[in-house]
Amino acid sequence: MIAFGKIAVFFFILATEAVMASVVSAQTQCFVANDDDYLISSISLSQSELTQRWIAFEDEKCENPYLEITRNYRIKNSKDKNFDLETTEVTYTARTAEAATSLKQVRYCGSTLWKKDLPISVVGRDCDGYQQPKINQMFFQILDKSETRILVGELTKEHDGTTAIKRPKNFDNLIFIIPSSSDQ
Repeated sequence: MIAFGKIAVFFFILATEAVMASVVSAQTQCFVANDDDYLISSISLSQSELTQRWIAFEDEKCENPYLEITRNYRIKNSKDKNFDLETTEVTYTARTAEAATSLKQVRYCGSTLWKKDLPISVVGRDCDGYQQPKINQMFFQILDKSETRILVGELTKEHDGTTAIKRPKNFDNLIFIIPSSSDQ
């Protein structure tokens, strides 16, 4: 009887670790930002990490990617819909040779190392007037996850996620769709 109890506890721990290790991925549809940027954004969320990715496209159908931006975070704390995220990496990746050449010529983000499909770490750098977060820099966000979608907080000047007090208050209109098991 005792041995059975230990085995049951062992399998419960394994099952719990498997659930906690699972990753939920979700993606937006193609959308326009800043009047002329066509993007698809995705989120991967596990018990301990969150990755958000933006892929920029040359066309309104989001068929020809030219740049990918990836932000990786460690989840330091999550309670209800509040997530305290610690930056672990920020990369930009040119998706075409033409984009890499252009980024190299203008020393985008202070780098001349641009090559097609080579992620460039831009942690703490200024990229076209936008200061990238530093390693271990905190980002305070809200997330709402259901079985079919993930919502993230809307970033505004007053609620930009730079401090817990400036955590977003409302959810963005952008919907990250979790594919159903039949879609995968």
